[in-house]
Amino acid sequence: MQRGQRYLGLLLSLLLLLSAGGCWSSKDVEELGIVTLVGYDRIMQNGQEMWQESIRILSGLAPAQGGKPQGLSSETLFKGTGLTLQQAGMNVNLRTSRLPFYGDIVGAIIGERAAEENLRDIVDLLLRHPQARPRTYILVCQGEAFKLMQSEPEMAKTLSKELGEMVEQRVCRLGVSFPVTLAQFAEWLLSPDRDALASEVQPVYPKENTPKTVSRSLLVSGLAVFRGPKLIGFLDKEDALGTQLIVHTINRAQIAIPLSENGRYFTYQVMSGRHKVIPLLQDGQVSYRVEIDVKGAVFDSAGQELSVQSVKNIEALAADKIRGIALQAVQKAKDFHADYLGFSQELHRTDPAEWEKIQPHWRENFVEAPVDVEVKAEVLTGGSVGAKLPLKP
Repeated sequence: MQRGQRYLGLLLSLLLLLSAGGCWSSKDVEELGIVTLVGYDRIMQNGQEMWQESIRILSGLAPAQGGKPQGLSSETLFKGTGLTLQQAGMNVNLRTSRLPFYGDIVGAIIGERAAEENLRDIVDLLLRHPQARPRTYILVCQGEAFKLMQSEPEMAKTLSKELGEMVEQRVCRLGVSFPVTLAQFAEWLLSPDRDALASEVQPVYPKENTPKTVSRSLLVSGLAVFRGPKLIGFLDKEDALGTQLIVHTINRAQIAIPLSENGRYFTYQVMSGRHKVIPLLQDGQVSYRVEIDVKGAVFDSAGQELSVQSVKNIEALAADKIRGIALQAVQKAKDFHADYLGFSQELHRTDPAEWEKIQPHWRENFVEAPVDVEVKAEVLTGGSVGAKLPLKP
């Protein structure tokens, strides 16, 4: 009897839930404007310093032939300005009939001037927003973010999807940049022993097989460098690769390292990589040793046969080239006086007593510290291992 009453009570509860109205009805969800990308800028308007916020909102279901929906087909761009970030956001709300929902943002693009002068305000807003996503990608551009927000996708249905696919699947594997989430970015900014990085996003003007309606698209390549809460410069894709080799574990990569021997060029393709930063202390002087272990392949060997001896030569050439790229990245960080490579952080972790001594001037200590890089490169496979094809001359 008691079991039957429990079942009856459960059934009644389910019926009440199904019949209940509220903000989670399908009608209310359809009235939301799903924000996929957001951009922040500092601009001058009528002689007044202003905030500018731009958002891309999914446009809704586009009807196909026969009246059947074919899915979310595009995004609509809106922008608003104001004396404060909140006012700019409210003015964006006035531009759309739907209530913007920020819980599904793929990335936040920060304009150069805003990143140089007002980064604290932007990060504080992103972290405190009730719909904040820790995995939102942080991207920085040269110039205004709004201009990049006007771009159109080349391969995906929406710009946000194409940008997300680039960051998640391509740039890290190709070695031209790597993804930085809001959670990681905030952690670096709050860290007492490490400076921050963010992905750089650039405009690209496509020419190949592109509809005339597409004026520009986006390319994620390079990194933005911060010293404290201030943008101080950018790394090109080669310096970004050197930085990645030092700070990231590399898996399933397709990073092309061009090599030359006897006037012939061929490619060593890095497929995986490991790194280790080792602080050393001698006579009160801190130095660092970086150990990089990469594994890869040679698919184009410029017509030469890959014997055991030639593979050893290629491994030596690859190790030397990668060492040069890594040392160049270290020098770039020293030129910026910013330790985004994590050397000081590693010293703090392994030798807290020594860290306490250098903590008041840790960036200067990083700039002055000698750094040595050791690289071990292995060739695991190759496309031309063995005898050459007997092609006619």
